[in-house]
Amino acid sequence: MDMQHEHSSRVERASPIKRNKWPWRVLFFGTWLIAVFLFLLLLGLGVAAVIAGFAPDLDWPWRCLALVAGTAIILLCLAMLKAAFLERSSAQSCRS
Repeated sequence: MDMQHEHSSRVERASPIKRNKWPWRVLFFGTWLIAVFLFLLLLGLGVAAVIAGFAPDLDWPWRCLALVAGTAIILLCLAMLKAAFLERSSAQSCRS
């Protein structure tokens, strides 16, 4: 009985599978690009509504509605920014 012969015939362990990271990076970048585009679109909608609130050719109730809606949208955008940056800064303070 040759024990070393059995031991040497064992198959070497396969190296871990190397997966490409670029599809995930493209997906991550695309998601952030869409998120920034939608955020800027929402912010632009709020600014356009505020500007419409100061338009002299609209009736008074429509001007008030546009001004209130535009202000609410801009405040929502600011709250989204605050939430995004607050989470990032609190995550850094938890590490230390």
